[in-house]
Amino acid sequence: MFLVAACGSPGGSRSGATGAVLPAIALPQHGHFYMKESRAAHLQQCVSRWVRTPRATALFEGSCGRNNTWTAGGEGIYCPDVQSDGNACEEDICDPFNAGPQDRHRQWLGNITTKAQTAQRHAELTTWLDARQQPGGPVLIMAANAGYMYLVENWVRHAVQQGLNLSEPTMILTDDESAKAVRHLGFRPVSTRLYRADILFASAKEETTASPLFAAAASHAGTNAMALVAITDLLQLGVDVLWSDADVVFNAPPLPWLSVQQPYVKCTDFSFREEEEELRARVTQHWPEVLCFNHTAKLDARAPRVEPDIQMMDDSRWDSAGPGNSGFSYFRSNCRTLDFSRAILASLYVQLGSASDQRFLMRLLHGPTLRDVSMALLPISRFINGATILGIGKGSWQRQSGYVNGNDEGFPSPQWVAGHASWTASHEDKPALLEKLGAWHMNDTVGTPAGTWSQLDNGRWTKSTSARLLKRLTARHAAARARRRDGGDV
Repeated sequence: MFLVAACGSPGGSRSGATGAVLPAIALPQHGHFYMKESRAAHLQQCVSRWVRTPRATALFEGSCGRNNTWTAGGEGIYCPDVQSDGNACEEDICDPFNAGPQDRHRQWLGNITTKAQTAQRHAELTTWLDARQQPGGPVLIMAANAGYMYLVENWVRHAVQQGLNLSEPTMILTDDESAKAVRHLGFRPVSTRLYRADILFASAKEETTASPLFAAAASHAGTNAMALVAITDLLQLGVDVLWSDADVVFNAPPLPWLSVQQPYVKCTDFSFREEEEELRARVTQHWPEVLCFNHTAKLDARAPRVEPDIQMMDDSRWDSAGPGNSGFSYFRSNCRTLDFSRAILASLYVQLGSASDQRFLMRLLHGPTLRDVSMALLPISRFINGATILGIGKGSWQRQSGYVNGNDEGFPSPQWVAGHASWTASHEDKPALLEKLGAWHMNDTVGTPAGTWSQLDNGRWTKSTSARLLKRLTARHAAARARRRDGGDV
């Protein structure tokens, strides 16, 4: 799938999708805080693998595993051979992309990808970047509308409690209603008007309302679509990007860890236990080149250390929506990720129609044309995902030194860097997971009118509320795992 060699300095040439032989440009691999002028000069030498804008049909072809065997749900959007009301890879005839709000999606994408709009965004982003004390450093980007501001404030409160100052690298993409709140918290917002939210959303209410259910929400899909465009802009400007959801909390600065070489090896290189044969087959068949953290490297000074193009939280799943969790993703700006950004822009309407940015990115990276883009799963002993909070583990590489999950005594481990309240169907479930991390700080107020959140007691979260919801979530995921075992899903 992904070539480990792509993490280093590639040499020689590679074949483009059109059959032309294109040169591979090597970028500096050490010190990702070098001057932006140096990065920009290297990026100008990049030659795209596509002569013309790629079609989503080609980008997603064959991205559903051998014989389309993944059955986690939602694959019909990407795979023509899976039963579905339509195949979104067929751009001209697909359903549900030919009526209703999808017309608005087409109008938005037609506007956002013009040279004039792109140049305007790059100019405004450059002004924002140059105002930093360290203009050449990575950017932490977070996109959140008014409905999620209580999670943003919780993120800030936990960072302050840990003595972290995150205002310097953080760009918060938000609506005008929330911009004042973002400034009050000490951050410099970027308006969603720059990303033409006025075209993307049917109304201001649709843009600013938190999505009760992520899988069926225009505000959730639209907000993430704007974030993805912003990421492509920053990558094109030569900036490395950490994309973080608002329901993530930082216990230590993540950028110093993410921006240096780490001891990653292929996940398939780990020894699987006998009872993990089904998991080993899934990893070997679908993601043979994805990288996992080598937790024994500290015992071996010769262990290789690499800088993957993309690092994501480990989502503890190897179905069609995994294995990475896009809610905490680090992207390095180089020639390969420039093509990755072009592919995102060429097929973003698929994400808008499917409502899942994670499945969209996983299917895109699993497709046939971006297999030289290297991806690594972050160590869950340091970067804790929702599955870990809920006590779910999947593989040998996860049994790292200092690793504990939500069912273990001593959770969370003192070495944790970031935690993500994922594996929930609604934002209303997230405080329960954050509280288990010891990272929920909004019991006094959620920053929104009481009654907005159906699970709130008089506008406040209580420990009994969190305990009840956590019990419900754990039971839900246990039942889902049992159904998968009974159904023989591979």
